[in-house]
Amino acid sequence: MSSDIVERLKNDPEFIKKVAEAVASNIIVTKLEDIDKKINYLMDQNKLIWEKFLDQDQKFNKILEDMKKEDERHNTEMERLDKRIDETINMFKKEVTDLREVVTGVKRETVNLRQEVTNLRNDVEDMKKDIRLIKKDIRDIKRAIEGLSITIEDEAIDFLAYKLKKEYNITAIVQSLEIPKVIEIDLYAEHNDYVFVGEVKMRAGVKAITQLENAIEKLLKVKPELSKKKIIPIIYAKRVTFELIDECKKRGIYLTNGMSDITPLDL
Repeated sequence: MSSDIVERLKNDPEFIKKVAEAVASNIIVTKLEDIDKKINYLMDQNKLIWEKFLDQDQKFNKILEDMKKEDERHNTEMERLDKRIDETINMFKKEVTDLREVVTGVKRETVNLRQEVTNLRNDVEDMKKDIRLIKKDIRDIKRAIEGLSITIEDEAIDFLAYKLKKEYNITAIVQSLEIPKVIEIDLYAEHNDYVFVGEVKMRAGVKAITQLENAIEKLLKVKPELSKKKIIPIIYAKRVTFELIDECKKRGIYLTNGMSDITPLDL
C-alpha cells in the first residue's frame, strides 16, 4: 500500500494536492495549536504581570498613602513646632520687655537712691551740727548742774550745822568728806558719839538710800573706829519720791528738803 501511495504522489496531481492540503492543514493546525498555547502562555504571563502590577500598584498606593499621612503628620508637627517657636519667641520678647522695664525701674530707683543718699548725707551733716549743738548744750547744762549742786551742797551743810546747833545744841563742823579713790560724802560731821553721813540730791528716789548705805559701808572700812559711834544717815533733797519717804521711815533715815523735815532726826 505504501508503494501505491508513493506512486500516486509521483503521478497523481490531485492526490498530491490533497496530501499537500492535508499536510499543510496538519502543519497549520499544529502551528495554530502551538501559537494558541503561546498566546495562552502570554495571556497567563500578562495576567500574572497585571496581577503583580496591581499588587505593586496597591503597594505603591499604600506607600503614597503612608507618605501622605507622614506628610500630614510632619506638617502637623511642624505647625506645632512653629507654634511653640512663636510662643517661645513671644515669651522671650515679653521677658526682654519685662527685663527692660525692670532695668528701667532699677535705674530709676538707683537715681532715687542716689538722691536719697545725698539727702541722707545732708541730713547726717545737719544731725552732726545738731549733735554738736546738743553736746554744747549738755556741757552747759552739766556746768549749770555742777554749779547748782555745789550750791545745794553748801546749802545742805549750812542747814545741818544750823539745825544741830538750834535744836540739839550741837556745835559740829559739817563739811563734805573725800577720801581719794575710795569715797566721796556730801555731808559729814562728827560730834561725841555721833557721826552724821548724808547724801545731797536735787531729786532723790530709793536709789539714794543704796548710795548712802554704800558710802557708810566704805567709810567704816577705812575708818573702823567709827563703828563704835552712832551713825546718823541723812538725805537732803529738794524733791523726793513717795517710795523714798516710805523707805526712810522704815530705816530711820533723816529726810529733809531744807525747808521742812520729811522724816524726823532721831539722836
